[in-house]
Amino acid sequence: MKEQEQIIIPISLHKLQDLIYSSFILNVSALGSLNTTGGYFAGYIQSGSTTTFGDAIWTRLSTTAGRYNVGVSTRSNSAVTWLAADLVPGTPCFIVTAYDFSRRSK
Repeated sequence: MKEQEQIIIPISLHKLQDLIYSSFILNVSALGSLNTTGGYFAGYIQSGSTTTFGDAIWTRLSTTAGRYNVGVSTRSNSAVTWLAADLVPGTPCFIVTAYDFSRRSK
């Protein structure tokens, strides 16, 4: 996936009381233009929207040279909670998320 590219896949088979999970392997091969503010690249999005997220997974450039961080926000306008670990580019990380539609939580 290229920088700034968004792929939106609707999940229409859930009910409001369902808990859904997603998982993927994240392998950041190079830090490129990543900055300390970061940006989101995955998440659950409100039906019919391209901007209202239920949660989003973020990456940012760490303050430790040559490293990056992963974080999660629970809403489009909420603060990002960052994993404390500094991750090493080229090292695969297994990411698992869950979203509870009945509670609207990560």
